[in-house]
Amino acid sequence: MVITTYPSKRAPIIHNFNKLIDMDIPRILLLDVNIATMASVDLGLTRASKVILCQYFWVPGMAHQVTERARQVGQEKVVHVYQILENPSAIDVLIRDLRKPTNKPIQGVTRFYTRLDTDTAKVPDAPTREEYGLALKELSKNKEVA
Repeated sequence: MVITTYPSKRAPIIHNFNKLIDMDIPRILLLDVNIATMASVDLGLTRASKVILCQYFWVPGMAHQVTERARQVGQEKVVHVYQILENPSAIDVLIRDLRKPTNKPIQGVTRFYTRLDTDTAKVPDAPTREEYGLALKELSKNKEVA
């Protein structure tokens, strides 16, 4: 089954995909990302058990939105999500690396930053009474001259 962009043709295809008849027969639905991310209510894929993504998404959260079409109310199965890319480009590799968890330290890497919140703060020494008195005298002299 292939979904078109026309809502009048899309509704019967989605209805046939989600039918309860012959649950043992595997069904395949080819879905364009632009259609899957539309805010249409009639795009609930509650009978899908696998979502296979064949491209990276440039907009954050778009992959989540696409997979949530299969995880809506009425879903009775576990939904498995796969992402397949053949010969990823340098940008694809960069995006994949940026998505890796950053909370685990990497062994053998020199830190190139310093955390400012753990540095010791240098507090200047407080002036003595004599220094404070001299500063007040200087201020009062400057006021009298002005």
